[in-house]
Amino acid sequence: MTHSHLDHSAGSKFFKTQTGCEIVATELAANRLELGTDEELGVDSGKQMGRYTEDYSFPHCKVDRIIQDGDIIKLGKYEIQVLCV
Repeated sequence: MTHSHLDHSAGSKFFKTQTGCEIVATELAANRLELGTDEELGVDSGKQMGRYTEDYSFPHCKVDRIIQDGDIIKLGKYEIQVLCV
């Protein structure tokens, strides 16, 4: 996860369950993915704007690996360096 905004992170649990993929995130994003409030995730404002139904609930997801600035993520023959700004 690059960040925990609802429109970027809400599919994490689905993809982890369906594919067995590893969920990787910064500590802040991990905290929100696992335990974030509606306010922290933007659910409340999304509901107010009519983007989400009133009964929508964020599917929290366990993060498998915490990363930080400078870490390297290996994807096959590729290496991606984490840049936190």
